[in-house]
Amino acid sequence: MKWRFVISLLWVFSWLPLFMQAQSIPCIFTLELNDANGQGWQGASLELRIRQKGTVYTLEEGQSTSRFFIQAYTADTLMLHFLPGANPEGVSFKVYHPDGAVLFSGTGTQLPAGEVLRQLISCPSCPIPPVLGVSVDDVRAFTANIRWIRPDTTGKYLLEIDTAGFTRGKGKLFQVNSDKLKVTGLKENTAYQFYLSVRCSAKGDTSQVIGPFSFKTLWANDVGVAAIFAPQSGCDLGVDSIKVGIGNYGGEPQTFIPFLYAVNGRKANIDMPKDGTYTGVIGKDSIEEATFDLVYNFGAPGEYFVQAWTELKADSVPRNDTSSLLVVHAPTINALPYFVNLDQGFTGWYPDQNSTPSSWGLGYPNGRVLSGAFSGQRAWTTSLKGGYSADEWSYLLSPCLDFSRLAKDPTLSFALQVDAETCCDGGWVEMSLDAGKTWSLLGLASSGINWYNNSERQVWTGNGGAPGWFQAAHPLTGAAGMPDVRLRFVFRADYNNHFDGMAIDNIRIDAPNLDVAALQVRNNGSLTCGSPTDQVVLSIGNLGAMAATGLQAAYSVNNGPAVQENVAGQISPGQKVDFSFNTRFNSQAPGSYTLKAWVKSADGTPANDTIFYTFFSAQPLPFAEDFERGTLPKAWSIDQDVIVSNGRNNSSFVISDNLFNNDRTMQATTPAFGPIAKGDSLAFDYRFTNFVGNGSQGTQLGPNDRLEIQVSTDCGTTFRTVAVINNQNHIASALMTKVSVKLDTFNGQYIRVRFLATWGQGDYYVDLDNIQVLRCPSSLDLSILVSPSNIQPRTATVLSKSVNGPFQYQWNTGTTSATATLPPGGFFEVTVTDRYGCRDIASTLVTSASEVLEVKKFLLAPNPSTGLSRLLVQFPEALDARVQIISMYGQLLRETRFERTSEIQMDIPLEAYPDGVFFIRVVAGNKSRTERLIRTH
Repeated sequence: MKWRFVISLLWVFSWLPLFMQAQSIPCIFTLELNDANGQGWQGASLELRIRQKGTVYTLEEGQSTSRFFIQAYTADTLMLHFLPGANPEGVSFKVYHPDGAVLFSGTGTQLPAGEVLRQLISCPSCPIPPVLGVSVDDVRAFTANIRWIRPDTTGKYLLEIDTAGFTRGKGKLFQVNSDKLKVTGLKENTAYQFYLSVRCSAKGDTSQVIGPFSFKTLWANDVGVAAIFAPQSGCDLGVDSIKVGIGNYGGEPQTFIPFLYAVNGRKANIDMPKDGTYTGVIGKDSIEEATFDLVYNFGAPGEYFVQAWTELKADSVPRNDTSSLLVVHAPTINALPYFVNLDQGFTGWYPDQNSTPSSWGLGYPNGRVLSGAFSGQRAWTTSLKGGYSADEWSYLLSPCLDFSRLAKDPTLSFALQVDAETCCDGGWVEMSLDAGKTWSLLGLASSGINWYNNSERQVWTGNGGAPGWFQAAHPLTGAAGMPDVRLRFVFRADYNNHFDGMAIDNIRIDAPNLDVAALQVRNNGSLTCGSPTDQVVLSIGNLGAMAATGLQAAYSVNNGPAVQENVAGQISPGQKVDFSFNTRFNSQAPGSYTLKAWVKSADGTPANDTIFYTFFSAQPLPFAEDFERGTLPKAWSIDQDVIVSNGRNNSSFVISDNLFNNDRTMQATTPAFGPIAKGDSLAFDYRFTNFVGNGSQGTQLGPNDRLEIQVSTDCGTTFRTVAVINNQNHIASALMTKVSVKLDTFNGQYIRVRFLATWGQGDYYVDLDNIQVLRCPSSLDLSILVSPSNIQPRTATVLSKSVNGPFQYQWNTGTTSATATLPPGGFFEVTVTDRYGCRDIASTLVTSASEVLEVKKFLLAPNPSTGLSRLLVQFPEALDARVQIISMYGQLLRETRFERTSEIQMDIPLEAYPDGVFFIRVVAGNKSRTERLIRTH
């Protein structure tokens, strides 16, 4: 472990004549280079000159930060010359005084080429060591190494140290003529602080004191299973060994460490100490491999939840003893057709452990765009609650596919919905013909059906080429006759602007002669608030080997009467047609419209014959737009020169326009929403900032400058002004100002809101953000999960079933995150605010540690459960106990009693209950231990 305040130590000496150095001691400044994009400075450089010596600094590709320590003497002049590079975005640097204060800072977008700093240096007679040059490393349980940089190489350095918060003058004092000190005699798991100064050799002066600097010692004895290395998920698992990595997290070497394992909650019967005892020596910060002699049979296809843990008696931190690994024995598919709608339980699809990282999850999508499965209740989705990971490169692997008996290539088809940043993120499909050893891209944008909507990158990106769910298909070229085929969905994202990603459902592999599919349905109306002659367009694809003729197509709106029409002509294999129904419908009534469309044929595969799409002629309330997707919202009507940006010192993305003599207006109009009810109000943030100053200077409005808030009740044909911001009520500020406008006069109506900014004088930006109409539900459906009482400190996590995140949190302990660390026992309350500003409060009463049931081991797996989990509890001694299954609403569903037992092993059956959160409570006397168990299909 390193507690380091120094990123790199690169010395630059400005050698002066010997008589000058003999008369003074140098100051040591710190130069810090940074690149926010991690791509280096791309040709930018900084030359630092002292007297006649110049040194050029830059960051190479892949570097994000570096520090350099610079010596300078009194009467020296420190000069900086900046040379911009190809991409100034993200480039920045700072020069620090020895005391850590910033002398100068600049960014690549602000600074011109040439000299940017000329500073005359004046050093005290006894300069301090540079604050940013102090580091603490090799921290152990009882010792730590402290290092610093010496301005006076012959001076005596004074270091005072004691436990955190000590009063200076009361600590232990060390005096050394060195740049380092090994401190001994420390206490384990203890926070320390220290101060540093120097008594200079030339005049006997003493420098100012710097600090405090902080670090914390480790526990002496702290081990655990850091990872489970084997077995790995795959196709042909059988009787396999379990290999783990045992880590030493503490400060002292460890040996004779007991370690055990369980699979799906069943503890293995390990013959200790012959097996399950590590007899080597594991040093601090080290991990050593160990393999159990007792093997396990993973031969049946399915999911195996493996847990491994250590049982070192003197271990001070039991909560990090256990690691877990989900091992998937993927089934081999050798018969067609193959079809899964992902509601069947185990299907053999799983995220690859080589993903870096993976956000794939199987469940009910609940994002802002990816909301709901294509069919049933479950889909594979990159983050079920929206927002894939930064720099994600993840894989969703298929079962093992044996096509050795096929004479022609089968076709892969599936339902897909996409919500990815168009420029930089997206997904695609890869195929392996050698059991996953090598992979190749499946298809191109020019092949298949609905296959990749970006031909340059060969990915699905944006909305994938269609709003809502659509079906895609492509032949598995070259797969016929191959016994070891694997498929994988790949998703790649950059470092920012993370949307919902990809959702996949209804996966099918077949080689049919005839298979006609409903690929996508949409309405053809282009009017903002619907059309009296809206038209349904159904995309029909031929996934079979024969031409499809004599087809009929049908649709219904909001489960209304079916409209059925004949499809003329034929559809060739591997092709699609867009069929426009002649019978139109009226979508002008404000609200939502769900289109159900289907194709009738004799193909015998009805699972892909029907498709749905929902659109709004007026959006329901609450309504909110925060522009955090980084792009202009498509449903809005906005001037072409209005941009979405988080630049100019904005803390988040806003819509923005620069108004001046040649651009005198800014317009941004919301989509229709409603109906408005009494008590509803429009809220938004705004600011005016000068063109110069990078958003740091508020604009004083002139008599003709204004921002009008206008409302239309006829879908934007006419507007009336309901509020005006002008020089009479605007206060110049670089900060956002929140405004609220009551909408009571529009009770019962659907409206559009227009923001109209008009220029009168000057040159400034108008920024708008967080535009919303508040409509709060009766509750946010909150629940609080408290961590097991045997783990200290205890934590509580508040959960919400509301889809209106992200949320803000405020606990009565002061914590502002979803999870709060709890003091020992008491009443705890949290206020949760959703993205619309709606609030709800949840509370819980937490018992003290004295009421906690002590156990040696508590395992509950698998968790989440599809219906059956296994509970393993070991007690320090034999006792009477009860195991209770409790619903999330506190209802006791089942109780099992045990008499004078030291170990409980039992099944936890939840097959008869709906999906949700359950609590498994073990009670003995007046003490208990509770764990959460999630039930999901």
